[in-house]
Amino acid sequence: MYRSSCESLRPRLRKIIARAGSLGADAPDLPRILMYHGVDDRGGRLSVTPREFEAHLDILVAGNIDVVGVSELHARFMKGDAAHAVALSFDDGFREMYDIVAPLLLSRNMGATFYVITDRLNGGIPNDSRRYMDADEVKRVHEIGFEIGGHTHTHPVLSRIDSERAADEIGICRRRLEKLLGQAPTSFAYPRGDYSLDHIEMVRSAGFANAVTVRPGSLMGNIPRFQLLRTEIAGGDDATTFRLKLAGGIDSWHRVVSAFGDIRRVVARRTP
Repeated sequence: MYRSSCESLRPRLRKIIARAGSLGADAPDLPRILMYHGVDDRGGRLSVTPREFEAHLDILVAGNIDVVGVSELHARFMKGDAAHAVALSFDDGFREMYDIVAPLLLSRNMGATFYVITDRLNGGIPNDSRRYMDADEVKRVHEIGFEIGGHTHTHPVLSRIDSERAADEIGICRRRLEKLLGQAPTSFAYPRGDYSLDHIEMVRSAGFANAVTVRPGSLMGNIPRFQLLRTEIAGGDDATTFRLKLAGGIDSWHRVVSAFGDIRRVVARRTP
């Protein structure tokens, strides 16, 4: 009952916070990492349609915004040269990254980072209706200039497994990608944005150079390189909403959602 009540309040609360956050937020608040999952017609929060995605890209083109991968954006940010740039990131490595997303980006000379789950490199797993890029497709996407990042080996919630297995999930992922691509990946994405200080050290020890979270906001100040913020782009985000997210107008809403997520994870960890 509690969860269903919260879900029913989400649209109204989102509108209120977004309206407040949008005051004076007309220009893009950059640099910023945008987070996508699926680009298809499945529906739901984690899938934008191809038409929505193209509309988002057109806005970036019209704004003359540089679109790059995560590691490039972070490097430019550290040099003070990322004021008019965004990074596109795509979690999970679904097949449409190869069929739909990469061609659309290539045609606009845009970069991106694709975070892949290495036990999906055969194209999928039993009882999963989603199709994933296989090893050859991931390698091809890398060869044409896109960044491939790690997203663990089997996509577990890291806080729900023991430390030894968590370190293996991270390390195996990096080693398999290095073998496949001929070079080690530098960026990592925590599955479902779940991580602790111990997991940060595991990612660092595995050899990654940066990591992204699902916590909202733009890159600013002394943001830790293993806790980079991202802005979620969700299904149903029209041109107005996308512009608002670029301007940071929904960061407040995302922080509320993120805080509730933190509370749920703490409760889950303490529940036998």
